[in-house]
Amino acid sequence: MHDEYEKPSIQSLGGDARAQKLSPERRREIAVEAAQARWAVKADLEMPNAVAKGVLPIGENEIRCFVLDDERRVISGRTMTSAIGMRGRGQGVARIASNRKINDFFPTT
Repeated sequence: MHDEYEKPSIQSLGGDARAQKLSPERRREIAVEAAQARWAVKADLEMPNAVAKGVLPIGENEIRCFVLDDERRVISGRTMTSAIGMRGRGQGVARIASNRKINDFFPTT
């Protein structure tokens, strides 16, 4: 269906004509196949897993850190924000990087 104020494209007219010729069962099969294809792509984008964990002592603070299965090293945002005296659950790198206590450690661009 098209908005009465919008001129349909030739492609959408062809799609509408095809849909009208297909049975409801065939349209459902096509929709299921399309959904399975979309989910198959998302399944390939798996989250990395921590294969090792530890504690990184920095001064009087202990920062939780992890090694991921793709060999990246990461630190816990929550313990990092706590270590620099911030409250809350950690709001990401931008909040940490803009904190005046550690601003000197980041190069300016």
